[in-house]
Amino acid sequence: MFYIWWPGFLAALLVFFCGLVHLPPYKKHTDWPAEKQSCAAKAFYRLLWQMGLLFAALCFMLMRSTRMMSTTGQYILLGVLLVVMAAAVLFIDVPVRNAVEQEFDGEDAE
Repeated sequence: MFYIWWPGFLAALLVFFCGLVHLPPYKKHTDWPAEKQSCAAKAFYRLLWQMGLLFAALCFMLMRSTRMMSTTGQYILLGVLLVVMAAAVLFIDVPVRNAVEQEFDGEDAE
């Protein structure tokens, strides 16, 4: 069973460790002051390691609940999980912007 699901765990651990060691540099918004930049970077890395833990738990739950399914069905679910994981990481900028706006009470970014 684990031989099918190891790519899901590997991807989740990669996201988790990238968030812990601040590996991918956060893309800077040119129109934000330095304090908003640092707040956005903190939110970005915090969300990365939290998403890594979330997807590792989700992968474990799917692995355990589909253990009686055929191998083909498990591979399909693994593919869906990896696509959802990639989409979540690609669109992480939306919650980061929301966190910065909430932190600075919706100030104008001029």
